Amino acid sequence: MDKFTSYSKKQLAANVAALADLQEKLAAEGVSMNTILVPMAAQVLTDKLPAYAPVADYAAILQVLTDADVDTTDVLSALAAHSSENIYYRTDHHWTSLGVYYAYCAWRDIEPAAGGGGRRKYPAMISTVQLGIKSPCPPSPPRRSPHGIST
Repeated sequence: MDKFTSYSKKQLAANVAALADLQEKLAAEGVSMNTILVPMAAQVLTDKLPAYAPVADYAAILQVLTDADVDTTDVLSALAAHSSENIYYRTDHHWTSLGVYYAYCAWRDIEPAAGGGGRRKYPAMISTVQLGIKSPCPPSPPRRSPHGIST
């Protein structure tokens, strides 16, 4: 797990001001924006840390964002509810596909599919149609192998 115990409050304030400004400018153009503060593995998997190990306070950072009226999604709660599952890679700080799935569900404010834990027990392919979400992105064109076969 990466060690992250402190941060520059001055830099945080500058970043939050920039996000608030961007959100305001986008809103003037009719575009909504939502900020997701991605928690580090140490902030979610606290039961795997040694006793009294210092960890940066996710809630405090999130509060600074919300105090500045930046629209946010708290994914820490969603991930913490599934901390016994493989939501982070063991040798890495990145989310697994399952961790991303739970964060996505928190962002879209939907319940994860029943039986969501464990390898391949969650829906591997969830289309935006199934979730009732209209995607702004056009579908990807089919890929072609070097032999001209669509995949």
